[in-house]
Amino acid sequence: MLQTLLPAVGYVAVTPWTGLYVASALYLGGYMRWLGGYRWLVAAAVGLGFAAAAFVIFETWFLVPMPKGPLEAWLGY
Repeated sequence: MLQTLLPAVGYVAVTPWTGLYVASALYLGGYMRWLGGYRWLVAAAVGLGFAAAAFVIFETWFLVPMPKGPLEAWLGY
């Protein structure tokens, strides 16, 4: 149970500083690598792909403001 709880707590803890999308990419990629045993390339591709898709869906299509970090500010969002 802690294998699921600890990454989720870490995700919630870093979201205010990194923003939702960076935290989601790190969480999903790390979770896939640690518990799923996927290769780094696959885990990184899925994590980044999911975060990019979530960004497009929420920020551009639905215009829903989500918690943003320094990366989104640097990109102008």
